Amino acid sequence: MPKGTPYPAEFKAKVVLECLQGADTVTEVAARYELNPNLVRNWKAKAESDLSRVFSATEDERERERELAEHQEEVDDLCRKIGELTAERDYLQRSLLGRFGIDIDEDVPRRPGKRRKRQ
Repeated sequence: MPKGTPYPAEFKAKVVLECLQGADTVTEVAARYELNPNLVRNWKAKAESDLSRVFSATEDERERERELAEHQEEVDDLCRKIGELTAERDYLQRSLLGRFGIDIDEDVPRRPGKRRKRQ
Protein backbone atom coordinates (compact mmCIF):
# COMPACT_ATOMS: atom_id res chain seq x y z
CA MET A 1 0.00 0.00 0.00
CA PRO A 2 1.20 3.52 -0.68
CA LYS A 3 2.67 5.42 2.22
CA GLY A 4 0.04 7.30 4.23
CA THR A 5 -2.83 5.05 3.11
CA PRO A 6 -4.80 3.75 6.11
CA TYR A 7 -4.79 -0.02 6.42
CA PRO A 8 -8.14 -1.83 6.63
CA ALA A 9 -9.14 -3.13 10.04
CA GLU A 10 -9.21 -6.71 8.73
CA PHE A 11 -5.58 -6.45 7.62
CA LYS A 12 -4.52 -5.02 10.99
CA ALA A 13 -6.35 -7.84 12.79
CA LYS A 14 -4.63 -10.45 10.64
CA VAL A 15 -1.17 -8.99 11.35
CA VAL A 16 -1.84 -8.64 15.09
CA LEU A 17 -3.25 -12.16 15.30
CA GLU A 18 -0.04 -13.53 13.80
CA CYS A 19 1.95 -11.60 16.41
CA LEU A 20 -0.23 -12.87 19.25
CA GLN A 21 0.11 -16.49 18.15
CA GLY A 22 3.79 -16.23 19.05
CA ALA A 23 5.23 -18.33 16.23
CA ASP A 24 7.10 -15.29 14.87
CA THR A 25 8.40 -12.11 16.44
CA VAL A 26 6.83 -8.74 15.76
CA THR A 27 9.84 -7.85 13.62
CA GLU A 28 9.47 -10.98 11.51
CA VAL A 29 5.75 -10.41 10.98
CA ALA A 30 6.39 -6.77 10.09
CA ALA A 31 9.08 -7.79 7.59
CA ARG A 32 6.76 -10.34 5.99
CA TYR A 33 4.15 -7.64 5.31
CA GLU A 34 6.73 -4.92 4.59
CA LEU A 35 5.58 -2.82 7.56
CA ASN A 36 7.45 -0.79 10.12
CA PRO A 37 7.87 -2.91 13.28
CA ASN A 38 6.86 0.05 15.47
CA LEU A 39 3.56 0.30 13.59
CA VAL A 40 2.89 -3.39 14.20
CA ARG A 41 3.83 -3.00 17.89
CA ASN A 42 1.35 -0.12 18.19
CA TRP A 43 -1.40 -2.22 16.59
CA LYS A 44 -0.58 -5.11 18.92
CA ALA A 45 -0.63 -2.89 22.02
CA LYS A 46 -3.98 -1.38 21.01
CA ALA A 47 -5.44 -4.82 20.36
CA GLU A 48 -4.25 -6.11 23.71
CA SER A 49 -5.64 -3.11 25.59
CA ASP A 50 -9.01 -3.25 23.80
CA LEU A 51 -9.37 -7.03 23.91
CA SER A 52 -10.91 -6.97 27.36
CA ARG A 53 -13.87 -4.96 26.03
CA VAL A 54 -14.94 -7.86 23.87
CA PHE A 55 -15.53 -10.00 26.95
CA SER A 56 -16.60 -7.32 29.42
CA ALA A 57 -19.47 -5.82 27.46
CA THR A 58 -22.59 -6.59 29.45
CA GLU A 59 -25.99 -7.22 27.99
CA ASP A 60 -27.11 -3.80 29.28
CA GLU A 61 -24.36 -2.09 27.29
CA ARG A 62 -25.30 -4.03 24.17
CA GLU A 63 -28.97 -3.14 24.69
CA ARG A 64 -28.05 0.53 25.10
CA GLU A 65 -26.05 0.40 21.88
CA ARG A 66 -29.01 -1.19 20.04
CA GLU A 67 -31.38 1.47 21.40
CA LEU A 68 -28.96 4.20 20.41
CA ALA A 69 -28.77 2.79 16.88
CA GLU A 70 -32.58 2.65 16.69
CA HIS A 71 -32.88 6.25 17.90
CA GLN A 72 -30.26 7.36 15.40
CA GLU A 73 -32.26 5.69 12.60
CA GLU A 74 -35.37 7.53 13.80
CA VAL A 75 -33.51 10.85 13.89
CA ASP A 76 -32.21 10.22 10.37
CA ASP A 77 -35.74 9.46 9.14
CA LEU A 78 -37.09 12.62 10.78
CA CYS A 79 -34.31 14.76 9.29
CA ARG A 80 -35.06 13.30 5.87
CA LYS A 81 -38.78 14.09 6.34
CA ILE A 82 -37.95 17.65 7.43
CA GLY A 83 -35.94 18.09 4.25
CA GLU A 84 -38.83 16.82 2.12
CA LEU A 85 -41.35 19.07 3.86
CA THR A 86 -39.07 22.10 3.57
CA ALA A 87 -38.65 21.53 -0.15
CA GLU A 88 -42.41 21.10 -0.55
CA ARG A 89 -43.11 24.27 1.43
CA ASP A 90 -40.63 26.27 -0.64
CA TYR A 91 -42.19 24.99 -3.87
CA LEU A 92 -45.72 25.85 -2.71
CA GLN A 93 -44.60 29.25 -1.44
CA ARG A 94 -42.99 30.11 -4.78
CA SER A 95 -46.06 28.89 -6.65
CA LEU A 96 -48.44 30.94 -4.52
CA LEU A 97 -46.36 34.10 -4.65
CA GLY A 98 -45.88 33.62 -8.39
CA ARG A 99 -49.66 33.76 -8.89
CA PHE A 100 -49.70 37.22 -7.32
CA GLY A 101 -46.75 38.38 -9.39
CA ILE A 102 -44.33 38.53 -6.47
CA ASP A 103 -40.77 37.47 -7.20
CA ILE A 104 -39.55 35.72 -4.08
CA ASP A 105 -35.93 36.32 -5.03
CA GLU A 106 -36.45 40.10 -4.86
CA ASP A 107 -38.45 40.23 -1.63
CA VAL A 108 -36.64 38.12 0.90
CA PRO A 109 -39.17 36.79 3.40
CA ARG A 110 -38.72 37.89 6.98
CA ARG A 111 -37.65 35.47 9.62
CA PRO A 112 -40.33 34.60 12.13
CA GLY A 113 -40.07 36.70 15.26
CA LYS A 114 -38.08 39.50 13.65
CA ARG A 115 -39.82 42.70 12.76
CA ARG A 116 -38.69 45.28 10.28
CA LYS A 117 -38.26 48.83 11.49
CA ARG A 118 -40.99 51.18 10.36
CA GLN A 119 -39.83 54.17 8.44
